[in-house]
This record gives sequence, C-alpha cells and structure tokens, in this order.
Amino acid sequence: MKTKSLFIFAMGAVILGLFSCAINTNATRSNSAINTQAEQEIKIAGSNSVYPALEVLASAYEVKNPTTKVSILTPSSSKAGIAGVKDELLDIGTLRGDS
Repeated sequence: MKTKSLFIFAMGAVILGLFSCAINTNATRSNSAINTQAEQEIKIAGSNSVYPALEVLASAYEVKNPTTKVSILTPSSSKAGIAGVKDELLDIGTLRGDS
C-alpha cells in the first residue's frame, strides 16, 4: 500500500512539473507576423519504473504545447534522477516508490 501511495505521489509530482513548465501559447499574433517563440525543452531521467506512463504524459503535453519538447533520457536510477536535478542537468528526476 505504501508503494502504491508513493507511486501515485510521484506521478502527481511529474504531472505538476510538466504543467508548471507550460508556455503561454495564447499570445496574440498579427496576421503577417511569424511566430518566433523559442522552443523549450524539458529533460526527464531517473528510475525506469514510471517510464511507460511518463511517455504517454509527455506525448500529450507536447500536443498541447507545440513549442515544448519533452526529452525522456535513458532510464537509470532514482539516485541519478535526483543528482541530475540537483546538478541542474535535468528538469525532472523520476523516483522509484521503494527507493
């Protein structure tokens, strides 16, 4: 039960992290102007236990936010995910519930 609760908490944190990085795509544009908004990248890595759900969430996020690319890096460990965020190499580190 504890593992399930931690997993739900971790997924909620990932979802919140993804949506907190949203870019305002409703900015007004003139008819002759080309949208030159820079593409934003969100880098995610860490434990592989959440990767199947994370891939679905990342795809859905990219559809809603076309100027954002979600890069899911090679799965490794919770420790690597924490270190990557701490060292500012990652935006989101995924963790295993029983780590």
